[in-house]
Amino acid sequence: MTLRVALRKRPDLRWRAWLRRGESGMAAVEFALILPMMLALYFGGVMLAQGLDARRKTQTLSRTLADLAAQTLPAPGASIPVLADADILNIFAAAPAVLYPLAGTTNMTISEIVFDNVSASNSQCCVAKVLWSVGSGPNPTLRQCPTLLQSLNGVNGAGVMPVGAYPPTVASGNTTDTYVIVADVTYAFSPGFGFQNNNWSNGSTYVLSRTTYMSPRNGASAAIRWTPGGAIPSSNYVVCTPNTP
Repeated sequence: MTLRVALRKRPDLRWRAWLRRGESGMAAVEFALILPMMLALYFGGVMLAQGLDARRKTQTLSRTLADLAAQTLPAPGASIPVLADADILNIFAAAPAVLYPLAGTTNMTISEIVFDNVSASNSQCCVAKVLWSVGSGPNPTLRQCPTLLQSLNGVNGAGVMPVGAYPPTVASGNTTDTYVIVADVTYAFSPGFGFQNNNWSNGSTYVLSRTTYMSPRNGASAAIRWTPGGAIPSSNYVVCTPNTP
């Protein structure tokens, strides 16, 4: 009797074992189908996070450069703030700490702009001119001496100034100039992943650009002077004649 029952159950056990093997194979096929999508979502999310972090760090670096330069105060007994070459180089040296752990090509420029109030009787205040512009990196974009144009759409660039950066309309007869420190940063971002000795990149490079405008801490009506001292190559700076219409 026991042997007969066992014989009846044996085919049922074989069927269940085959069904389990079929379910396992189906799960493997389903996993193989969704694996590419899972990897694309994962790596895409990582690259998006890298890009957002690079953009944030580029903006932070621009603000840091402008803030450090704008903090320059007069030496004891002096009335005008003066930057030395060593001060400029120390400010640029902050870049690796701000961008860490990102690595890439970074171009930085610190400039001082004077809003020369040569048209105080007009409804629109001032003419924007460059006092000096100092750059660091393989190819910094220096702001040149000709009068900067107003950018009505807010686009930044070496030859323009956004309307919002100009001082308010001044009263007729007021010839007080206004100064602003401008920091321009461009960072070449290449998305990819680092695996110890190997670094994979998708081959694309995206240039991130950020600009920060900041008033000198000593007062918007007081310039921060910088005169080349020989420590910065002449190809990395521009010095202009101030206060000329």
